[in-house]
Amino acid sequence: MKYLKIFIWFISTFFLFNISCLALDFSNETLFLSDRVNVNSATLKIPIVSSEDKIYDYLNLLSKQDMNNLKNKIDDFVKETKIDIAIVITNELYDLSINEYSNNFYDYNNFLDEGVVFVIYLNEKEPEIYMGNNGDKSSKIFNIYNDKRIKQILTYIYKDIESENYSKAINDYITILDGFYRLAGENYKVSQNGKIVKIIPWLEISVNAVCLTFILIILLISRFYGKKKIINYQAKIDYNSLMIKTEYDKLISNKVSN
Repeated sequence: MKYLKIFIWFISTFFLFNISCLALDFSNETLFLSDRVNVNSATLKIPIVSSEDKIYDYLNLLSKQDMNNLKNKIDDFVKETKIDIAIVITNELYDLSINEYSNNFYDYNNFLDEGVVFVIYLNEKEPEIYMGNNGDKSSKIFNIYNDKRIKQILTYIYKDIESENYSKAINDYITILDGFYRLAGENYKVSQNGKIVKIIPWLEISVNAVCLTFILIILLISRFYGKKKIINYQAKIDYNSLMIKTEYDKLISNKVSN
């Protein structure tokens, strides 16, 4: 009887131990749900995905070939920069604003610590797009993709979103991200053809040119009038000297004749 109790205890302990281990071996989805404790029901509805996919087309607007080409381009960028990319096409925000949805989508999935998320939200009125940075506020990603540059990126690709050319919009988006990453400094922008170009400060150049021209004109005028006064003064002196000399010569001549 004693041995039977020990055997039952051993079997029970073994069974409970394995149940505990199995509870830790759930899917990726279960693990990330634990990160969303004390959040509202809308946030809990945000999809749990594999961070390896990079593009999440819930409306099936991209062809399989487009998906493969774009993912390869993203993988090359992530490998070189260590900056992750998540791209979402959806028509459901689960009662969240587009920026809340975007940031939660990135935060509650297993993306890198530093990354950018791009969401295309197709509603019944007009498409909305959003780009957000994720990472420590002091990290370089917030300097590379600051608010000014994000606005330029979204402004450029929005025309393709409106015309339903989603593949081109996403491709241009990745290209511009890569361009800004490679060109350090603030004096770059997105050109009309989607390239990253150096900003030429035309206003500053124009102001400096006008100021320089004005200074040169003042100097030339000053020099011209200065020369004119000197010439007039010299001419007057020569004339008076001549008159005095002539009168003096006449006096001498008269004295001699007497």
